[in-house]
Amino acid sequence: MLRKAGNVVLLRGLERRSLPAGEDDTRPAIVIDAATEPSDGLGEAAAAVAPFPLPRVPAQVTRFWAFRPETDMPTLPAVALQLSARDIAGDWTHLLSSELDIPKDPLSWTTNQIVASMSDLRRIVRQRPEVVERIKEHLSTTDQGKAARLRALLTLYEGEDSRLLNFRGPSGTIRTIEYSATLDGTPEQREAAAREVAGKVVVIGEDERDAVRHADSYDTVFSGARGINLAGVEILATATADLLESASLRLSSMASLLVVTVTGLLLGLAASVARTSALAAAALLLPIAIVVAAYQAFVTSHLIMALAVPVAIEVPIGILFAVWWLRLEERHRRISIDDAVRQYLPEEVARSLEWGPLRTSALPPGETRYAICLATDVKGFTTLAERLSPEALGQLLNEYLHVLFEVIQRHGGIIENVTGDGLMSVWTTTRDVRNARASAAIAAVQIRDAVAQFNIRHPAFQLPTRIGLHAGTVLIGAFGGAGHYTATVVGDVANTASRVEALNKHLNTRLLASEEALENVGGLILRRLGGFVLAGKSQPVQIVEILGPAGDARATAFANRFAAAMAAYRERRWEEATHGFNDLLQEYPDDGPSAFFLKRTLMSSQAPPDSAGELVVKMEDK
Repeated sequence: MLRKAGNVVLLRGLERRSLPAGEDDTRPAIVIDAATEPSDGLGEAAAAVAPFPLPRVPAQVTRFWAFRPETDMPTLPAVALQLSARDIAGDWTHLLSSELDIPKDPLSWTTNQIVASMSDLRRIVRQRPEVVERIKEHLSTTDQGKAARLRALLTLYEGEDSRLLNFRGPSGTIRTIEYSATLDGTPEQREAAAREVAGKVVVIGEDERDAVRHADSYDTVFSGARGINLAGVEILATATADLLESASLRLSSMASLLVVTVTGLLLGLAASVARTSALAAAALLLPIAIVVAAYQAFVTSHLIMALAVPVAIEVPIGILFAVWWLRLEERHRRISIDDAVRQYLPEEVARSLEWGPLRTSALPPGETRYAICLATDVKGFTTLAERLSPEALGQLLNEYLHVLFEVIQRHGGIIENVTGDGLMSVWTTTRDVRNARASAAIAAVQIRDAVAQFNIRHPAFQLPTRIGLHAGTVLIGAFGGAGHYTATVVGDVANTASRVEALNKHLNTRLLASEEALENVGGLILRRLGGFVLAGKSQPVQIVEILGPAGDARATAFANRFAAAMAAYRERRWEEATHGFNDLLQEYPDDGPSAFFLKRTLMSSQAPPDSAGELVVKMEDK
């Protein structure tokens, strides 16, 4: 019956044996796989006999051999595939003979010579792999149905010795027919079984689920918690189906590398957007996309891609690194912005901006602090603006403000407001009041000197600057509404500083300050000018002119002479005061305060004395 059927392949068993070395040989025993042939002459009647070795537990079965390593001998699944193509043996020999010098007789592929023929062809293909590609080109002219089967055969010979098993599922997934149904069943059962196996490759063996000894069971990925392994016959059927359908699983290092590369590029793209939402989307969608792509590759091309690296390592580490990098960049950017903001805004306002744009409901309430305000204004700026184009004026003004800003920032001042040619800056403090006053005063002197140098560099477009200082309590904060806010100081101090600055125009001076702004400040040569009721004010402010830093003997002598004349003026010794101011004007004809008080002296000598005992100058708005 076997010989008549001509399509039965029997399993050649392999038994691992240890062959002891000779008595005088110290070498270890030799371990071999000894073949056990089918009994009672069955092997001679079968079309072929081939082994199907598999590793035993504890090694989990993941692969099978299509050809035995180093021997090029086909295993049972390979022989079953070749034997299943008996009906197209003529086409097969014709296809091979198109490139190889082999016999065209198909008997070598349909008789018991099949194993030797397969082994020979395997060796040829290993030595000349380019032959398979040329043979495949001839398939374009072959019937499509035959071409698919012939292509599966070529894939068998050009593939690796070891193939990954493409398990269809756990034990029982592959269709199983009880052997008794084909022999002892009713005629209807036997007929149904015959119809079901007709034209198919049938594997006969013991089902692990019904076995008692479990001698032929193997641990696989589908063994599961129930402990039911796959029987050897199921693994054999899986291997045979893999070869018939060219469905053996393939590990693709290039595909895995491509996934890792694309994942890295997408993570980089998400990070370049510099938004946490983009990174969150990448963290959620990238693993899903990778798994879906791997599943599609598995289903359509039987490719296995490494998912652990991109999903479990690359994406989490990439996201964490990108978040860390963005946070670091954000921190650097915030520090840079914070430093810049603090150069121009009060500390309290800058601190409130750390939490985002201001809103009316979220405006800081402001903080009351001691402050020294410095106001500047350019003499004759309107006339100069008429002479210059807007571009030239803008460039000149930028250079001028740069000079002022540099001095103010160097001494810790804050640029509170710039309006045209006018500037208001402020020094605030909660503890070291004297140091803040000194810083503002020194800055005022250096601004005066820096502007003098600026005017020397621009003789045709000079910007003579008047400076005023005043100190007191202010409210510092951001004020505004309707989406627009201004960081400013609120209180009379800034107002008074502007009035002190305007007083320079009447006294023909450059740098005036109130006594409050210079209290306990040393190291300066001062000229005290007395009390002035400034424009718009009701109470007098004691005004002092800052002549320069201490150490200038000539300036000190000048200040002392003026003080003596002012003492005579305050004590209503008009003749002595007149002589004192006249003497100063003889030596310093451009001295504005001497001229101003000489005029006041002459007027006062003709008027009744001031009832308060001190002459206070009242300035009118103009």
